[in-house]
Amino acid sequence: MKAPFYLVSELAPAMAERGHGAGINVSTMVAEYGAPGMALYGSSKAALNLLTKSWAAEYGPRGVRFNAVEPGRTGTEARPVRVRI
Repeated sequence: MKAPFYLVSELAPAMAERGHGAGINVSTMVAEYGAPGMALYGSSKAALNLLTKSWAAEYGPRGVRFNAVEPGRTGTEARPVRVRI
């Protein structure tokens, strides 16, 4: 939560001063519901979602949009990763 918070606190005021801009945060569907073994990950992304909504409310009237995308699982073929040293 520190990185997005500090990044937006540096960039958003300048975007608001210009009267336009956009911020996109990458979240997860796990932020919307509980999942076994995902408590810390899901709760931190839920916090990011609320922070995104707060930024949208704060900076939206000044022309800056904030959104979060929540990708879900993807049906890709699993392939082993080989690392050469």
